[in-house]
Amino acid sequence: MSFGTLGIVPSVPEPTSGVHLRVAPKEAVASFSSWVSEQIARKSQSRAELETLEENLLGALQARDIPAALMHACAIVYLDPEHQAAQRIKRRCMREMRRGPSRPSEVPYMRLRWSELGDRPLSPDAVCLLSCIDGESKIEDVMKISGLAAAEAHEAFGDLLKDGIVGMRPPKSER
Repeated sequence: MSFGTLGIVPSVPEPTSGVHLRVAPKEAVASFSSWVSEQIARKSQSRAELETLEENLLGALQARDIPAALMHACAIVYLDPEHQAAQRIKRRCMREMRRGPSRPSEVPYMRLRWSELGDRPLSPDAVCLLSCIDGESKIEDVMKISGLAAAEAHEAFGDLLKDGIVGMRPPKSER
């Protein structure tokens, strides 16, 4: 027995009725393929960007540039929230930034002699601070003696510390 003998004619839903694709199948496949290719390209680009940020983070850490290291670690964690190393470095950098370049009670000392400075480009503020460092006075006293504004003094101290020209140690009373 067939549908025709019962008088029933199977109907095929018209394109305007029922659920149907709004995009022709060939276009749907092409659209999906394009989307997949785009996602793969984004992942590749994201991976390349992540590798570049990791290299920059390493460079900042080697240069002891805490603000730059923090910036790169934050960017890495943004791209890859599961990146454990970047999370640890970010926490350490934030602690270090809160602590500041030094504590007011610490004593700055020159790690290099004047003759060893050679042709290093030093700012006038850095030279002024270096001339006030005696290895005994606390950093807050050196800043006062220098006559520099606090912001300029902190910036110059940060540069001297980063460049390894100056070191910090606790005062004699704490050693």
